[in-house]
Amino acid sequence: MKIIDWRQVWRWWSVRVSALGALLFALLTAFPDQALALWMNLPAEIRGRIPDNVEHAITAALFAAVMIVRLIPQGEADGE
Repeated sequence: MKIIDWRQVWRWWSVRVSALGALLFALLTAFPDQALALWMNLPAEIRGRIPDNVEHAITAALFAAVMIVRLIPQGEADGE
C-alpha cells in the first residue's frame, strides 16, 4: 500500500468526477425552484424521453464514471 499526500488528491480524476456529482446534487437540493424552472423550460418531447427516476440513472452513471476513471493510469504529479 502506498501512502498518499492528501494535498495532491485534487489532481485525481476520480476525485474531480465525485466532486462534480456532489456539486450537481447540492445545487439541485439548494435551488429546487430553479431546477423545476429549468425542467419546465425543456421542450415537451425532450421531457418525454427522460425517465421519471432520472436521479437514479444519474447517480449510477456518476458511480460508474468514478470507477472507470480510477482504472485510467494517470501521470506522475509535477515535481515527483
